[in-house]
Order: sequence, then structure tokens, then C-alpha cells
Amino acid sequence: MHSSLGARLNGRPALAVPAFGRRWALLAIATLFVAGLTLSVDGRVGAQGPSSGPPATPTGLTGTFTHESVSLSWDDPGDPSITSYQILRLQRDVHRLGDFQIHVDDTNSSATSYVDTAVEAGTSYVYRVKARNSFGLSERSSFFNADLPAAPEPTPDLPDPPANLTAAATGETLIVLSWSAPEGADASSILGYRIEVSANGETSWVDLAANTESTATTHAHTDLAPGARWHYRVSAINAAGTGAPSNIASATTDDRTPPRLASGAVGTSGDTLELRFNEPLDLGAGRLPLVSAFTVTADGVPIAVGAVRVVSGHPQSVFLTGLAPAIRQGQAVSVSYADPTSGNDEAAIQDRAGNDAASFSGQLLGNESTATSSSVRGSTAERSASLSATATQQIGALLAAKARRTAAQRKVSSQLLDEAGAAQPLEDEEPVQQPPGANSAGDAGGGRNQPQVPSRPAGQQLEPTDRVDRSELVTVDIRADVTPAVL
Repeated sequence: MHSSLGARLNGRPALAVPAFGRRWALLAIATLFVAGLTLSVDGRVGAQGPSSGPPATPTGLTGTFTHESVSLSWDDPGDPSITSYQILRLQRDVHRLGDFQIHVDDTNSSATSYVDTAVEAGTSYVYRVKARNSFGLSERSSFFNADLPAAPEPTPDLPDPPANLTAAATGETLIVLSWSAPEGADASSILGYRIEVSANGETSWVDLAANTESTATTHAHTDLAPGARWHYRVSAINAAGTGAPSNIASATTDDRTPPRLASGAVGTSGDTLELRFNEPLDLGAGRLPLVSAFTVTADGVPIAVGAVRVVSGHPQSVFLTGLAPAIRQGQAVSVSYADPTSGNDEAAIQDRAGNDAASFSGQLLGNESTATSSSVRGSTAERSASLSATATQQIGALLAAKARRTAAQRKVSSQLLDEAGAAQPLEDEEPVQQPPGANSAGDAGGGRNQPQVPSRPAGQQLEPTDRVDRSELVTVDIRADVTPAVL
């Protein structure tokens, strides 16, 4: 017969002991325990449980990194006895291959990740991990290599404005800009410059160069028009962006080209005409050309110019006003201008660069006049009366002189007739009518300027050549209501 020993392991039967004895059964159980094996109740041998030795080895070690940290992670070994992990690290430029150092002895956490911030940018590291429990450490995990990049350059502040911007015109089509690089700690980080240009220096700034992509501190603005004025400002550019602009600098290209007449027209009133030039003029008080510099004709008849004027809002125009007589609708109008001197002088049509307009002759103008013959006559009644009075005085003086000359001739003829004894009246002789205001008493000088006629013998007949020449007599019809220049 056999006896049996009912042993229990972990609270349940683990081994059926034969009848040869209790001592041998206990020895067998101790041997299996030392070997790390257990016996099931059915007598099968199994592996020892995790709580009875070092933990399982971590697997699947991987990670990510930047220039300033390494983030590690690994798979959970599935061992509940694990309390924390140990981090091993090798620095390639310091340690020999395989010479891992304990970087973190105990993470004090069962988490399967770790972030290493004790790194240097541009350095290569190799990592391994061990699990820890109450019995000790596991075997080392696989490798993870982290080749950290170099640290990026620090982002600078926006650059200060460039200083001492200047603009200088060189010839008629070029302006050269020059400035000083901005001062400050970030001056060495300048990547280029932004150059802006404006026609008035206040608004409407546009990019002449959005980014020069150069540290050069000069720039040329080319292909400009003569006499053009431009305003500039410059901003520095670095990695942080575009800084504030510099001071504003301005320049005007040279202009050696004289202004030229572009067009012209007579106004609707007929007594003003406008001469438009191809560029703004510099005309002000004391700088206008004289009236005598202009000649205006309508249908070939000269027209008097009253004044030369400029009008606000018309910087490219000269106005001739007070035209007399007023130009009528439909008349062909032309104008001529004579530059006073061969050089540039102020009393002339000048552009803003001081260039005199060249002389021109017989330039035909547009005629927008709505004046008719009757309206011109009515509007000039006072001027016509004045001209008629002047004409009356001039003609009266001519007739008075004629009367004195006729009286002298009569006196000479009378003397000749007396000497010849044949005093006869001149044939077809008529008295001379004098206009009002003429001197009917003759020359007060009493014949001081009368011609001397030689005496001739008595009885000599008057020759035809001694007779008064009627062709010297004139008859004038003065119409005070008609202006001679209009007729």
C-alpha cells in the first residue's frame, strides 16, 4: 500500500506524493522551486510567475528628437511587477561603441516613455532601456539612435531704419540713391532693402524694389523723364521682416528741353485765347513775357493783345486777354511768339527748369468763339467812339494843312494875275470845307513857309502848271459808330 501526502501550493493541491515518504516529496518541491519551475495539481511542470524574479525586457524602443530634446517610447512588457525603468545612453563623440552609461538610473514611473532634455544640439546619441522591479533589472532593450540637428540661428528683432538717405539726379533720366546701413545689434543680419518711391512724398508709395536681396547701400532709378521730381524712402529687411522706413529724400532730373506749344484755342467770348504747352510752366509776377512778344491774327487781320496772364489750375497754359477787336465765330486764328533773347531769361515763357520756350510763328488755333459781327460791334462801341474821335482829329489836322497850302497857292496866283493885268478867278475853283476844329485863319506864321514864286512880265498868261491840282483835295466821311479795324 502506498501513503499519500497532500501538499498545497498557492492554496491548492500541487503535488501527489508517492508512498515512499514525506521527506523525498519535500526535497523534490524545493528542487523545482530553485529551478524556477512549479508543479500543477495535475503534476505538470510550468514556468515560475513574474513576481518571483527580474522583470521582462522592454521591446520596440523608438523615438523622435529636435535640436534640444529626445523623446523615447517603448512597448509595455506586460509585466505587472515592473515599477520603473532605467535609461542608458551613449554619446558617440565621447564614448566607445557599446560603452553605455546610466543616464537615468530610475525613472520612478512605470510609464513607457521618457523625454531627455539634457542634450546638446548637433550631437549624436544612442539609447537603450531596462525594466525594473523588486527583484532587479531586466536585460537591455534594442538600440535607438538620435542624431540631433544643429540649433537654428536665433530670430532677430526687426531692423532699425537706414540712416542718411540721399537722392541725387544725374542727367535727365537717372536718380542715384545712397544711405547708411541701420545701426544696432541686428545690423549684421540684413538680408536686403525695400525701396519705395512716390510722386508727392506723402501718399501713393509704391515699391521701386520690394527686396534688393543685397546689402549694398546704393540704388539707381533709371529711365526717368526730364524734369521729373521723385521722393524716396528705404527700409531694411532681415529674418524677422521689414523694419521702419528711413527719412525721405527727393531729387529732380535735369531738364534741358524747352517747352513747346501743344495746342491753343480762342474762348467763347472771343476776347481771350489760351496757349497750352507740353509741360508745367514757371510763370509768376514779374516773369511773364511782354504783350509785344505775341502776334495774333484773325482772317489775316492783326488783333491787339491787352495782357498776358496765368490762371490758377492751368499750370501748362498762358492766356492772352483783352483781344481787340474780339475774334468772331468762324474766323481763322493764328498766333506767333518771339522769345525775347537767345538765352534763358525770366521775361519769357519758361518751364520749371528755367528753359525758355522756342519762338514759333503762324500757329493755327482752335476757335470756340460764339461772338458775331453785331455782338463784337456792340461790345466795342466805346472803343470805336474813341478811335473815331482820334481819327477825326488826325483828319482835321490834315485838312487844315491842306487849306493853308491852298491859300498860299491862291495868293501866288493873285500876284501873278495882278502883274499880268488879267486877274481872273481860277477855273473850277471851289472853297475848301474844313471839319470842326480846323484852323480857318490859315497859318499864323503869315506865310513863312510859303514857296517863293519868281515874278514875270506883265501880260504874261498863267500856264496850266500854275493851276491848283484838285487831286490834292480829299473828302472824308467819319462814322463814329464804326470801328475801322472791324470793317
